[in-house]
Amino acid sequence: MPVRKAVYQPNHGQRLRPEIKYSQKSAPCLANNASSMDNCGRNDNVAVVVKPPILPELPTMNRLAFEAFFFGYLLLALFGQYIFIYKTVWWYPNTLPPSTTTLNFHLIDSNLTTFLIILFSRRVLWTLLWDQLRPGFDNPLLLLMWIVCSVIIWSIWFMELVKNLYVLYGLGMGLKLLFLCYPVALWFPLCGFAKGNKLSQFISLFQKPKPRSKTYNLPNCSNKFQYQPDCTFWAKDAFNGLDTIPDPEQIRERVVFLRKDFNFKMTEIVFFSMICAYYVGLVPMVFTKSNYSYDIVWSLQHTASVLINSFSMLSYYLLPPSYLERMHRCASLLGGYKPIDPIDLEQEYKDDIVSYKWNPASAYPRGIVIKFENKLFMSIGNYNTAVPVESSHCRFFFMFDQPLRMLNWLLCFHFTAAMFQIHLLLWSSKWDQLIVPALLQFFSYYVLFTTLRDRIVLGKIYNLHQQLRQ
Repeated sequence: MPVRKAVYQPNHGQRLRPEIKYSQKSAPCLANNASSMDNCGRNDNVAVVVKPPILPELPTMNRLAFEAFFFGYLLLALFGQYIFIYKTVWWYPNTLPPSTTTLNFHLIDSNLTTFLIILFSRRVLWTLLWDQLRPGFDNPLLLLMWIVCSVIIWSIWFMELVKNLYVLYGLGMGLKLLFLCYPVALWFPLCGFAKGNKLSQFISLFQKPKPRSKTYNLPNCSNKFQYQPDCTFWAKDAFNGLDTIPDPEQIRERVVFLRKDFNFKMTEIVFFSMICAYYVGLVPMVFTKSNYSYDIVWSLQHTASVLINSFSMLSYYLLPPSYLERMHRCASLLGGYKPIDPIDLEQEYKDDIVSYKWNPASAYPRGIVIKFENKLFMSIGNYNTAVPVESSHCRFFFMFDQPLRMLNWLLCFHFTAAMFQIHLLLWSSKWDQLIVPALLQFFSYYVLFTTLRDRIVLGKIYNLHQQLRQ
Protein backbone atom coordinates (compact mmCIF):
# COMPACT_ATOMS: atom_id res chain seq x y z
CA MET A 1 0.00 0.00 0.00
CA PRO A 2 1.27 3.50 -0.66
CA VAL A 3 2.62 5.51 2.24
CA ARG A 4 2.89 9.23 2.71
CA LYS A 5 6.19 10.57 4.02
CA ALA A 6 6.43 13.88 5.78
CA VAL A 7 9.67 15.53 6.76
CA TYR A 8 10.36 17.08 10.10
CA GLN A 9 13.05 19.68 10.77
CA PRO A 10 14.48 19.18 14.25
CA ASN A 11 16.79 21.61 15.91
CA HIS A 12 20.48 20.96 16.21
CA GLY A 13 21.26 17.59 17.73
CA GLN A 14 22.30 17.49 21.34
CA ARG A 15 24.43 14.53 22.34
CA LEU A 16 23.60 12.55 25.42
CA ARG A 17 27.30 12.11 26.20
CA PRO A 18 30.29 14.16 25.05
CA GLU A 19 32.08 11.07 23.73
CA ILE A 20 29.17 9.99 21.51
CA LYS A 21 29.43 11.20 17.97
CA TYR A 22 26.72 11.81 15.47
CA SER A 23 26.62 8.97 12.96
CA GLN A 24 24.92 9.02 9.58
CA LYS A 25 23.30 5.66 10.32
CA SER A 26 21.20 6.98 13.16
CA ALA A 27 20.64 10.45 11.75
CA PRO A 28 17.18 11.24 10.49
CA CYS A 29 16.62 11.73 6.81
CA LEU A 30 16.28 15.50 6.37
CA ALA A 31 14.61 16.16 3.04
CA ASN A 32 13.32 19.46 1.82
CA ASN A 33 11.59 18.31 -1.35
CA ALA A 34 9.80 15.33 -2.83
CA SER A 35 12.78 14.12 -4.87
CA SER A 36 15.07 13.95 -1.89
CA MET A 37 12.36 12.17 0.06
CA ASP A 38 12.10 9.49 -2.58
CA ASN A 39 15.82 8.83 -2.26
CA CYS A 40 15.40 7.99 1.40
CA GLY A 41 14.89 4.32 2.03
CA ARG A 42 11.99 2.85 3.90
CA ASN A 43 14.14 2.03 6.91
CA ASP A 44 15.46 5.58 7.20
CA ASN A 45 14.31 7.73 10.07
CA VAL A 46 11.58 9.61 8.24
CA ALA A 47 8.21 10.54 9.70
CA VAL A 48 5.82 8.29 7.78
CA VAL A 49 2.05 8.43 7.65
CA VAL A 50 0.57 5.16 6.47
CA LYS A 51 -2.46 5.54 4.25
CA PRO A 52 -5.39 3.81 5.99
CA PRO A 53 -7.44 1.15 4.21
CA ILE A 54 -10.72 2.02 2.57
CA LEU A 55 -13.44 0.75 4.86
CA PRO A 56 -16.82 -0.42 3.55
CA GLU A 57 -20.05 1.26 4.52
CA LEU A 58 -21.27 -0.92 7.37
CA PRO A 59 -25.06 -0.89 7.85
CA THR A 60 -26.09 1.08 10.92
CA MET A 61 -29.31 2.35 12.45
CA ASN A 62 -30.35 5.90 11.73
CA ARG A 63 -31.12 8.11 14.67
CA LEU A 64 -34.91 7.81 14.56
CA ALA A 65 -34.77 4.01 14.29
CA PHE A 66 -32.40 3.78 17.25
CA GLU A 67 -34.50 6.11 19.40
CA ALA A 68 -37.61 4.05 18.65
CA PHE A 69 -35.64 0.87 19.37
CA PHE A 70 -34.37 2.26 22.67
CA PHE A 71 -37.83 3.62 23.60
CA GLY A 72 -39.31 0.15 23.08
CA TYR A 73 -36.63 -1.35 25.32
CA LEU A 74 -37.40 1.11 28.13
CA LEU A 75 -41.13 0.40 27.94
CA LEU A 76 -40.53 -3.35 28.04
CA ALA A 77 -38.09 -2.96 30.95
CA LEU A 78 -40.64 -0.84 32.84
CA PHE A 79 -43.28 -3.51 32.26
CA GLY A 80 -40.82 -6.12 33.53
CA GLN A 81 -40.26 -4.15 36.74
CA TYR A 82 -44.02 -3.98 37.27
CA ILE A 83 -44.14 -7.77 36.84
CA PHE A 84 -41.55 -8.23 39.59
CA ILE A 85 -43.34 -5.84 41.95
CA TYR A 86 -47.07 -6.36 41.31
CA LYS A 87 -47.38 -10.04 40.48
CA THR A 88 -50.26 -11.84 42.17
CA VAL A 89 -49.35 -14.16 45.07
CA TRP A 90 -51.52 -16.49 47.15
CA TRP A 91 -50.53 -14.98 50.49
CA TYR A 92 -51.78 -11.48 49.59
CA PRO A 93 -53.53 -9.87 52.64
CA ASN A 94 -57.32 -9.75 52.78
CA THR A 95 -57.31 -6.00 53.39
CA LEU A 96 -55.98 -5.47 49.86
CA PRO A 97 -57.54 -8.31 47.84
CA PRO A 98 -55.61 -9.45 44.77
CA SER A 99 -56.99 -9.16 41.30
CA THR A 100 -58.11 -12.12 39.23
CA THR A 101 -55.32 -11.53 36.71
CA THR A 102 -51.65 -12.38 36.87
CA LEU A 103 -50.73 -8.85 37.94
CA ASN A 104 -52.35 -6.57 40.48
CA PHE A 105 -53.12 -3.90 37.93
CA HIS A 106 -55.32 -2.01 40.40
CA LEU A 107 -52.23 -1.25 42.49
CA ILE A 108 -50.19 0.20 39.62
CA ASP A 109 -50.34 3.98 39.65
CA SER A 110 -51.50 5.02 36.19
CA ASN A 111 -50.35 8.60 36.66
CA LEU A 112 -46.81 7.50 37.47
CA THR A 113 -46.79 5.14 34.48
CA THR A 114 -48.05 7.89 32.17
CA PHE A 115 -45.43 10.28 33.53
CA LEU A 116 -42.62 7.81 32.85
CA ILE A 117 -43.84 7.01 29.33
CA ILE A 118 -44.11 10.71 28.47
CA LEU A 119 -40.65 11.31 29.90
CA PHE A 120 -39.12 8.48 27.86
CA SER A 121 -40.75 9.74 24.66
CA ARG A 122 -38.77 12.98 24.79
CA ARG A 123 -35.84 11.68 22.72
CA VAL A 124 -38.10 10.17 20.06
CA LEU A 125 -40.12 13.37 19.69
CA TRP A 126 -37.00 15.50 19.51
CA THR A 127 -35.42 13.28 16.86
CA LEU A 128 -38.61 13.19 14.82
CA LEU A 129 -39.12 16.96 14.89
CA TRP A 130 -35.51 18.12 14.76
CA ASP A 131 -33.88 15.61 12.40
CA GLN A 132 -36.68 14.26 10.23
CA LEU A 133 -39.29 17.01 9.86
CA ARG A 134 -37.19 20.17 10.18
CA PRO A 135 -37.17 22.25 6.97
CA GLY A 136 -34.51 24.66 5.78
CA PHE A 137 -34.46 28.42 5.41
CA ASP A 138 -35.34 28.27 1.71
CA ASN A 139 -39.07 27.78 2.49
CA PRO A 140 -40.16 30.35 5.12
CA LEU A 141 -43.81 29.24 5.13
CA LEU A 142 -42.90 25.61 5.78
CA LEU A 143 -40.43 26.70 8.41
CA LEU A 144 -43.08 28.76 10.18
CA MET A 145 -45.51 25.83 10.14
CA TRP A 146 -42.79 23.59 11.60
CA ILE A 147 -42.12 26.04 14.42
CA VAL A 148 -45.82 26.35 15.25
CA CYS A 149 -46.32 22.56 15.23
CA SER A 150 -43.22 22.05 17.37
CA VAL A 151 -44.41 24.60 19.92
CA ILE A 152 -47.84 22.96 20.08
CA ILE A 153 -46.43 19.44 20.45
CA TRP A 154 -43.94 20.40 23.15
CA SER A 155 -46.58 22.43 24.99
CA ILE A 156 -48.89 19.40 25.08
CA TRP A 157 -45.98 17.23 26.18
CA PHE A 158 -45.09 19.60 29.00
CA MET A 159 -48.68 20.08 30.14
CA GLU A 160 -49.25 16.32 30.32
CA LEU A 161 -46.09 15.98 32.34
CA VAL A 162 -47.14 18.69 34.79
CA LYS A 163 -50.69 17.34 35.01
CA ASN A 164 -49.51 13.90 36.14
CA LEU A 165 -47.16 15.50 38.66
CA TYR A 166 -50.02 17.55 40.05
CA VAL A 167 -52.21 14.45 40.41
CA LEU A 168 -49.40 12.62 42.20
CA TYR A 169 -48.98 15.60 44.51
CA GLY A 170 -52.70 15.59 45.24
CA LEU A 171 -52.52 11.93 46.27
CA GLY A 172 -50.15 12.81 49.09
CA MET A 173 -46.90 11.95 47.33
CA GLY A 174 -45.31 15.39 47.60
CA LEU A 175 -42.14 14.10 49.23
CA LYS A 176 -41.78 11.29 46.73
CA LEU A 177 -41.95 13.79 43.85
CA LEU A 178 -38.45 14.86 44.81
CA PHE A 179 -37.27 11.50 43.48
CA LEU A 180 -38.77 12.37 40.09
CA CYS A 181 -37.21 15.84 39.93
CA TYR A 182 -33.78 14.94 41.30
CA PRO A 183 -32.21 13.81 37.98
CA VAL A 184 -33.44 16.97 36.23
CA ALA A 185 -31.58 19.08 38.79
CA LEU A 186 -28.39 17.19 37.90
CA TRP A 187 -28.91 17.24 34.15
CA PHE A 188 -28.74 21.02 33.70
CA PRO A 189 -25.33 21.62 35.37
CA LEU A 190 -23.77 18.45 33.95
CA CYS A 191 -25.13 18.13 30.41
CA GLY A 192 -27.71 20.84 29.82
CA PHE A 193 -25.48 23.51 28.36
CA ALA A 194 -22.73 21.29 26.95
CA LYS A 195 -21.86 21.75 23.29
CA GLY A 196 -23.83 19.40 21.09
CA ASN A 197 -26.67 18.84 23.54
CA LYS A 198 -30.28 19.38 22.55
CA LEU A 199 -30.59 22.55 24.59
CA SER A 200 -27.45 24.04 23.02
CA GLN A 201 -28.75 23.07 19.57
CA PHE A 202 -31.97 24.96 20.23
CA ILE A 203 -30.07 28.00 21.53
CA SER A 204 -27.84 27.93 18.43
CA LEU A 205 -30.88 28.75 16.29
CA PHE A 206 -30.84 32.29 17.67
CA GLN A 207 -27.09 32.81 17.35
CA LYS A 208 -25.04 33.88 14.38
CA PRO A 209 -22.73 31.21 12.94
CA LYS A 210 -19.07 31.67 13.79
CA PRO A 211 -16.81 32.61 10.88
CA ARG A 212 -14.48 30.03 9.44
CA SER A 213 -10.98 30.13 10.86
CA LYS A 214 -8.46 31.60 8.45
CA THR A 215 -5.33 30.31 10.15
CA TYR A 216 -5.87 26.58 9.63
CA ASN A 217 -8.88 26.66 7.32
CA LEU A 218 -10.96 24.88 9.91
CA PRO A 219 -14.42 23.80 8.81
CA ASN A 220 -17.55 25.26 10.26
CA CYS A 221 -21.20 24.76 9.43
CA SER A 222 -22.36 27.90 7.66
CA ASN A 223 -26.01 26.90 7.98
CA LYS A 224 -26.80 26.81 11.68
CA PHE A 225 -29.94 24.78 11.02
CA GLN A 226 -27.79 21.93 9.70
CA TYR A 227 -26.18 21.32 13.07
CA GLN A 228 -23.15 19.08 13.23
CA PRO A 229 -20.33 19.11 15.81
CA ASP A 230 -17.33 20.94 14.37
CA CYS A 231 -14.87 18.31 15.60
CA THR A 232 -16.67 15.39 13.99
CA PHE A 233 -17.15 17.35 10.77
CA TRP A 234 -13.44 18.11 10.56
CA ALA A 235 -12.36 14.56 11.40
CA LYS A 236 -14.60 13.17 8.66
CA ASP A 237 -13.22 15.41 5.92
CA ALA A 238 -9.62 15.97 6.94
CA PHE A 239 -8.61 12.31 7.10
CA ASN A 240 -10.45 10.86 4.12
CA GLY A 241 -7.23 11.17 2.16
CA LEU A 242 -3.68 11.89 3.21
CA ASP A 243 -2.58 13.82 0.17
CA THR A 244 -2.05 16.88 2.35
CA ILE A 245 -0.99 16.22 5.92
CA PRO A 246 -2.26 18.82 8.43
CA ASP A 247 0.22 20.96 10.29
CA PRO A 248 1.37 19.70 13.72
CA GLU A 249 -0.25 22.67 15.45
CA GLN A 250 -3.50 22.00 13.61
CA ILE A 251 -3.39 18.33 14.60
CA ARG A 252 -2.94 19.16 18.28
CA GLU A 253 -5.71 21.74 18.14
CA ARG A 254 -8.13 19.27 16.57
CA VAL A 255 -7.21 16.60 19.11
CA VAL A 256 -8.57 18.94 21.78
CA PHE A 257 -11.92 19.15 19.96
CA LEU A 258 -12.05 15.41 19.32
CA ARG A 259 -11.21 14.65 22.93
CA LYS A 260 -13.96 16.98 24.15
CA ASP A 261 -16.41 15.40 21.74
CA PHE A 262 -15.51 11.90 22.96
CA ASN A 263 -15.77 12.98 26.60
CA PHE A 264 -19.18 14.52 25.90
CA LYS A 265 -20.37 11.28 24.29
CA MET A 266 -19.15 9.23 27.24
CA THR A 267 -20.84 11.65 29.65
CA GLU A 268 -24.10 11.30 27.77
CA ILE A 269 -23.79 7.49 27.73
CA VAL A 270 -23.06 7.19 31.44
CA PHE A 271 -25.54 9.83 32.60
CA PHE A 272 -28.47 8.75 30.46
CA SER A 273 -27.95 5.05 31.24
CA MET A 274 -28.08 5.96 34.94
CA ILE A 275 -31.24 8.00 34.31
CA CYS A 276 -32.87 5.03 32.57
CA ALA A 277 -32.01 2.67 35.42
CA TYR A 278 -33.23 5.26 37.92
CA TYR A 279 -36.66 5.83 36.36
CA VAL A 280 -37.24 2.27 35.17
CA GLY A 281 -35.95 0.42 38.21
CA LEU A 282 -35.81 2.60 41.32
CA VAL A 283 -38.77 4.96 40.89
CA PRO A 284 -41.42 2.16 40.72
CA MET A 285 -39.88 0.68 43.87
CA VAL A 286 -40.04 4.01 45.70
CA PHE A 287 -43.70 4.61 44.77
CA THR A 288 -44.94 1.26 46.10
CA LYS A 289 -47.06 1.34 49.22
CA SER A 290 -45.37 0.86 52.56
CA ASN A 291 -47.44 -2.24 53.47
CA TYR A 292 -46.74 -3.97 50.16
CA SER A 293 -44.14 -6.76 49.98
CA TYR A 294 -42.19 -7.88 46.90
CA ASP A 295 -38.85 -9.45 45.99
CA ILE A 296 -36.42 -6.55 46.37
CA VAL A 297 -33.39 -8.59 45.27
CA TRP A 298 -34.79 -9.42 41.84
CA SER A 299 -36.03 -5.86 41.37
CA LEU A 300 -32.53 -4.54 42.10
CA GLN A 301 -31.01 -7.11 39.73
CA HIS A 302 -33.44 -5.94 37.07
CA THR A 303 -32.34 -2.33 37.71
CA ALA A 304 -28.70 -3.33 37.29
CA SER A 305 -29.58 -5.14 34.07
CA VAL A 306 -31.28 -2.00 32.72
CA LEU A 307 -28.21 0.05 33.61
CA ILE A 308 -25.84 -2.32 31.81
CA ASN A 309 -28.03 -2.74 28.74
CA SER A 310 -28.67 1.00 28.43
CA PHE A 311 -24.93 1.66 28.56
CA SER A 312 -24.39 -1.06 25.97
CA MET A 313 -27.01 0.24 23.52
CA LEU A 314 -26.02 3.90 23.86
CA SER A 315 -22.33 3.13 23.35
CA TYR A 316 -23.24 1.00 20.32
CA TYR A 317 -25.04 3.95 18.73
CA LEU A 318 -22.88 6.92 19.81
CA LEU A 319 -19.53 5.16 19.18
CA PRO A 320 -19.95 3.48 15.79
CA PRO A 321 -16.96 2.01 13.89
CA SER A 322 -16.86 4.99 11.51
CA TYR A 323 -16.44 7.38 14.44
CA LEU A 324 -13.73 5.22 16.02
CA GLU A 325 -11.94 5.10 12.66
CA ARG A 326 -11.78 8.90 12.53
CA MET A 327 -10.38 8.99 16.05
CA HIS A 328 -7.76 6.41 15.04
CA ARG A 329 -6.68 8.47 12.04
CA CYS A 330 -6.23 11.50 14.23
CA ALA A 331 -4.29 9.47 16.82
CA SER A 332 -1.99 8.15 14.07
CA LEU A 333 -1.11 11.75 13.20
CA LEU A 334 -0.75 12.76 16.84
CA GLY A 335 1.66 10.02 17.89
CA GLY A 336 3.11 9.63 21.35
CA TYR A 337 6.24 9.44 23.47
CA LYS A 338 7.47 7.33 26.33
CA PRO A 339 9.87 8.61 29.02
CA ILE A 340 13.28 6.96 29.05
CA ASP A 341 16.25 6.91 31.40
CA PRO A 342 19.58 8.05 29.89
CA ILE A 343 21.42 5.20 31.61
CA ASP A 344 19.06 2.56 30.25
CA LEU A 345 19.24 4.17 26.84
CA GLU A 346 23.03 3.97 26.75
CA GLN A 347 22.97 0.32 27.83
CA GLU A 348 20.40 -0.67 25.22
CA TYR A 349 21.87 1.24 22.29
CA LYS A 350 25.63 0.91 21.92
CA ASP A 351 25.61 2.96 18.73
CA ASP A 352 25.72 6.74 18.53
CA ILE A 353 22.60 8.34 19.97
CA VAL A 354 21.51 11.93 19.48
CA SER A 355 18.68 13.73 21.29
CA TYR A 356 16.76 16.58 19.71
CA LYS A 357 15.05 19.49 21.33
CA TRP A 358 11.30 19.26 20.80
CA ASN A 359 9.98 21.69 18.21
CA PRO A 360 6.19 22.38 18.13
CA ALA A 361 6.29 22.87 14.34
CA SER A 362 8.01 19.55 13.61
CA ALA A 363 6.85 15.97 13.17
CA TYR A 364 9.19 13.25 14.44
CA PRO A 365 9.49 9.65 13.23
CA ARG A 366 9.57 6.52 15.36
CA GLY A 367 12.53 5.90 17.64
CA ILE A 368 13.79 9.49 17.87
CA VAL A 369 14.98 10.70 21.28
CA ILE A 370 13.44 14.05 22.23
CA LYS A 371 14.54 16.35 25.01
CA PHE A 372 11.70 18.30 26.59
CA GLU A 373 11.90 20.18 29.91
CA ASN A 374 15.20 18.48 30.75
CA LYS A 375 13.66 15.05 30.30
CA LEU A 376 14.22 12.47 27.59
CA PHE A 377 11.43 10.87 25.60
CA MET A 378 11.39 8.40 22.74
CA SER A 379 8.81 8.63 19.98
CA ILE A 380 6.67 5.50 19.60
CA GLY A 381 4.44 6.44 16.68
CA ASN A 382 5.13 6.61 12.96
CA TYR A 383 4.21 10.29 12.91
CA ASN A 384 4.60 12.16 16.22
CA THR A 385 3.34 15.68 16.79
CA ALA A 386 2.15 15.37 20.40
CA VAL A 387 3.53 17.28 23.36
CA PRO A 388 5.69 14.76 25.29
CA VAL A 389 4.45 15.75 28.78
CA GLU A 390 0.78 16.26 27.84
CA SER A 391 -1.18 13.51 29.63
CA SER A 392 -4.28 14.01 27.47
CA HIS A 393 -2.22 13.34 24.33
CA CYS A 394 -0.85 10.16 25.90
CA ARG A 395 -4.32 8.90 26.77
CA PHE A 396 -5.70 9.79 23.35
CA PHE A 397 -2.86 7.97 21.59
CA PHE A 398 -3.20 4.92 23.85
CA MET A 399 -6.95 4.59 23.32
CA PHE A 400 -7.07 5.13 19.55
CA ASP A 401 -3.64 4.18 18.24
CA GLN A 402 -4.81 0.63 17.50
CA PRO A 403 -7.85 0.85 15.20
CA LEU A 404 -9.67 -2.08 16.85
CA ARG A 405 -8.87 -1.42 20.50
CA MET A 406 -12.01 0.53 21.41
CA LEU A 407 -14.15 -1.79 19.31
CA ASN A 408 -12.73 -4.79 21.20
CA TRP A 409 -13.54 -3.12 24.52
CA LEU A 410 -17.10 -2.43 23.42
CA LEU A 411 -17.48 -5.98 22.14
CA CYS A 412 -16.34 -7.36 25.49
CA PHE A 413 -18.82 -5.14 27.31
CA HIS A 414 -21.70 -6.18 25.03
CA PHE A 415 -20.76 -9.82 25.57
CA THR A 416 -20.68 -9.27 29.34
CA ALA A 417 -24.15 -7.69 29.25
CA ALA A 418 -25.53 -10.68 27.34
CA MET A 419 -23.87 -13.12 29.75
CA PHE A 420 -25.31 -11.25 32.74
CA GLN A 421 -28.82 -11.72 31.42
CA ILE A 422 -28.16 -15.39 30.69
CA HIS A 423 -26.95 -15.71 34.28
CA LEU A 424 -30.22 -14.23 35.54
CA LEU A 425 -32.15 -16.56 33.26
CA LEU A 426 -30.33 -19.66 34.52
CA TRP A 427 -30.89 -18.77 38.17
CA SER A 428 -34.60 -18.05 37.72
CA SER A 429 -37.05 -20.30 39.52
CA LYS A 430 -40.38 -18.51 38.96
CA TRP A 431 -42.34 -17.51 35.90
CA ASP A 432 -41.68 -13.77 36.28
CA GLN A 433 -37.95 -14.36 36.73
CA LEU A 434 -37.99 -16.37 33.51
CA ILE A 435 -40.07 -14.25 31.17
CA VAL A 436 -38.56 -10.80 31.84
CA PRO A 437 -34.87 -11.63 31.11
CA ALA A 438 -35.96 -13.72 28.14
CA LEU A 439 -37.78 -10.76 26.57
CA LEU A 440 -35.00 -8.26 27.22
CA GLN A 441 -32.29 -10.53 25.84
CA PHE A 442 -33.35 -9.86 22.24
CA PHE A 443 -32.11 -6.28 22.53
CA SER A 444 -28.75 -7.38 23.92
CA TYR A 445 -28.35 -10.03 21.24
CA TYR A 446 -28.97 -7.51 18.47
CA VAL A 447 -26.30 -5.13 19.79
CA LEU A 448 -23.87 -8.01 20.31
CA PHE A 449 -24.50 -9.42 16.83
CA THR A 450 -23.99 -6.11 15.00
CA THR A 451 -20.84 -5.28 16.98
CA LEU A 452 -19.40 -8.75 16.39
CA ARG A 453 -20.17 -8.44 12.68
CA ASP A 454 -18.35 -5.10 12.49
CA ARG A 455 -15.39 -6.51 14.43
CA ILE A 456 -15.01 -9.49 12.09
CA VAL A 457 -15.25 -7.38 8.93
CA LEU A 458 -12.87 -4.67 10.13
CA GLY A 459 -10.47 -7.22 11.57
CA LYS A 460 -10.09 -8.95 8.20
CA ILE A 461 -9.61 -5.61 6.42
CA TYR A 462 -6.90 -4.42 8.81
CA ASN A 463 -5.14 -7.80 8.73
CA LEU A 464 -5.09 -7.73 4.92
CA HIS A 465 -3.83 -4.15 4.99
CA GLN A 466 -1.05 -5.12 7.40
CA GLN A 467 0.01 -8.04 5.20
CA LEU A 468 0.14 -5.83 2.10
CA ARG A 469 2.29 -3.30 3.95
CA GLN A 470 4.76 -5.99 4.93
